[in-house]
Amino acid sequence: MTALDPADQTVPSKIVRFHADLDSTHGGIVSAMLSTSSALARAGAAVTLLTLNADGLRSVDSALNVAVLSPEWITRVAEVREHLVDADWVVIDGPWSTTAAVIAVACWRWGVPYSYVPHGALSSLVRALYPLKHAKKLAYWLVVERLIVRHAECIWYASALEATASRRTFPGMPDREAVLGFSSRDLGQTDPARIMPRSDGPVRLVTMARINPIKRIDLIIRALAILRADSDVELIVVGDGQHAERSRLERLAVDLGVAGAITWTGHLDTEAQIDVLASADIYVCAGPESFGMSVAEGLSAGLPVVITSHAGLAPAIQAVGAGVCVPPGSPSAIAGAVQELCAANEFASLASASRTLFERELSEATFPARARAAGVFRPGSDAVSRFRPRPRGRHTSGA
Repeated sequence: MTALDPADQTVPSKIVRFHADLDSTHGGIVSAMLSTSSALARAGAAVTLLTLNADGLRSVDSALNVAVLSPEWITRVAEVREHLVDADWVVIDGPWSTTAAVIAVACWRWGVPYSYVPHGALSSLVRALYPLKHAKKLAYWLVVERLIVRHAECIWYASALEATASRRTFPGMPDREAVLGFSSRDLGQTDPARIMPRSDGPVRLVTMARINPIKRIDLIIRALAILRADSDVELIVVGDGQHAERSRLERLAVDLGVAGAITWTGHLDTEAQIDVLASADIYVCAGPESFGMSVAEGLSAGLPVVITSHAGLAPAIQAVGAGVCVPPGSPSAIAGAVQELCAANEFASLASASRTLFERELSEATFPARARAAGVFRPGSDAVSRFRPRPRGRHTSGA
């Protein structure tokens, strides 16, 4: 393994990351992985993304190498060894994968340090909504996943909210945490400080999310119904997902009399997302988020944000005045926050605050330095090294 001097190098020279499914339509996890990997590549790292499926992968940075592992286990293990043998660092993105366990064992065997990224999957949300599913995950945690996390140099959390929830939900969580968050694509327009709302039409709300009950798009629809009682307001919903949930939401919109005020775009490419955000006035996030990748993209476009207090980016948005934080589960609070933003009519200053927050804490340009400061790539943890075998033969044909 190449010797790294933390004082001289922002990121490791060769980074290998693994996530089981790189389908771009799956939302935040893949977006976070692609954006942070692009940022690391621009900082000088050679980044390889390992996966079991890349069929839905779109718009990949040419600086990234994507490798799809074999479905045959014997071949897959050999491929893992080939990619890890000269790696300086490994990042395991997301839990509950047997291949991740294989990669962790390979890291132990060959002395490759790795970070572990839960991507919100270890929070208390699943326990609250799907107790049987959580029971299965807890059993897997006790037998397999805890060992993967235990041997990681650090657990890379998206937010302090996620770190606290994970520790409370899964026993034996190590305290080697790095609260870093992610970087996001910049979907801003040339002049983010434009005056909003526009004078030529209704106030437009936008939310970008995978269609899933957890995202609580139903709350936004109910808030829209409240707003339209005395205001001209529209909603744009960007994203694909569960067809049954989409049908349920459409029926709710019909029942509330706001179906004609909602545009469902489905999945959009980057250019189309830029256009949608440029046409919108306020970004709304109603569901719990360990981080909020699409919220970060809304901030990049200079949009003020209405966000629930159960979202990782809520404290930062509140701190800089880039939007309004509301209690979870309240359509009336969402509607009230939208009315507050419109009544204040300070959209230029809100746009400036949103862009400032994005550029300082969420952009790809600042990510490598933030990662180094958070200790995501800091080797030599005493708590880990006593479990790791001495590396042997990593650059030879021997195992």
